[in-house]
Amino acid sequence: MTEKANPEHLYEKVASAIRTEVNEGRYAVGESIPSLRALAKSFEVGVPTVRQAIQLLANEGLLYTKPGSGIYVKNRVSSRHSQIALVLPDISNPFYAEITRAVETTCRKAGFQVMLFNTFYDENEESRVLADLIEQNIGGIIIAPIPEADNGETYRAVQRSGIPIVSIVRELNGVESSSVVTEDYNGVRDLLDYLIQIGHERIGYIASHPSNRRKVALQAYKDALKANGLEYRDEWVQMSALQGISGALHGIRQIGLQVPEDIAVIGFDNIEVAEYLEVPLTTVGQPKTLNRWKWAILALDLEIQNMLQLSH
Repeated sequence: MTEKANPEHLYEKVASAIRTEVNEGRYAVGESIPSLRALAKSFEVGVPTVRQAIQLLANEGLLYTKPGSGIYVKNRVSSRHSQIALVLPDISNPFYAEITRAVETTCRKAGFQVMLFNTFYDENEESRVLADLIEQNIGGIIIAPIPEADNGETYRAVQRSGIPIVSIVRELNGVESSSVVTEDYNGVRDLLDYLIQIGHERIGYIASHPSNRRKVALQAYKDALKANGLEYRDEWVQMSALQGISGALHGIRQIGLQVPEDIAVIGFDNIEVAEYLEVPLTTVGQPKTLNRWKWAILALDLEIQNMLQLSH
């Protein structure tokens, strides 16, 4: 590369070469690149040509300069792409509150800002929120979809828009996408095996918000009873609007029974509030902390970075 090339295009070639080096990881975010003179020598061009190339890359948001210090690689996520939408069915639910905290902490460390949306277990509201996010051209979406929501077309519209979307807790109904979910069947089987091993034989099941997850859990419950030769009764299975484990414990007290003297209670998800119940709760923990949700952030980050690199 020499100054004999057309000066009008030479700085663009220099910019393209530097861009490639940055995108391939030769220079990390926040790291300085060689000086104007060093770059000019390396590319065998004049300093003014390199200065034009650096200005072009600065305008793209790839580089920035610190007067008297040098030229540095900027976070390649633009302000638009740095905004991640977290869409949840009930932000007042302790389970989702813990997820929100973990996601926000992870996002901040990865350089993202979180916008929180509540769908209130209303599939029309979920569809409206996602449609609005498409219009805003948000950088990415993490969603805990509403159980059994018939929003497949809206999910596909998000995918067609090019906005990365990752589901958590449960998969998107009728759409293939990246997801971070729990092995509900094995978790419930482990719980039931524990109860049976310590001598319990008459075991009931309470759940809320009918969904594929609940169907899986219910099947695990039935299979565990059958595998251990225990009785199953339809009336022992209740789909309820109880407000979490505290509602079940309150109902038990109302009929004059005590936990654990008269009846044992186990839970699934291990929400933080369980630690402060009057009676310690046996539970299978569904991970809600950074080690789990960082994978959702990583999936989004990779998709966003790939999209940005393709646009160069």
